[in-house]
Amino acid sequence: MASAAFRINKIVDAITKFRVRRGVLKNQLEQPEFEADKEYIRGQISALDQVIQDLMVEFDVEHPDRVDEPKRKREIIDRMISDGHHDAAKELDRWRDHRGNHWGWNGWLKGAYPSLANKYGVHDHG
Repeated sequence: MASAAFRINKIVDAITKFRVRRGVLKNQLEQPEFEADKEYIRGQISALDQVIQDLMVEFDVEHPDRVDEPKRKREIIDRMISDGHHDAAKELDRWRDHRGNHWGWNGWLKGAYPSLANKYGVHDHG
């Protein structure tokens, strides 16, 4: 069992390193000296996003920024109910991804109820 935890920790470390690289690339997009390389940099960011997502799905790793997703989702649902948006709150409460996780609820809400997502400050991750 310890070896499995060790492997997962190695995967989480790799994901963290990829996220740091992604952040560096995003910063380069904003710098004028990288203007000629913007398309290449965007491609690199997209590739890193795919690798990160694939690793998280393949090894069932929770994204460090998403540990509080169920709590945040519950807070938004409670606010929606108190504001009278009962049907939307019910739909959001039932929403899960294909693995039964809460990850991605913010993107679903932005697509299904964009005005409510905006009202409650719901943004996509990344």
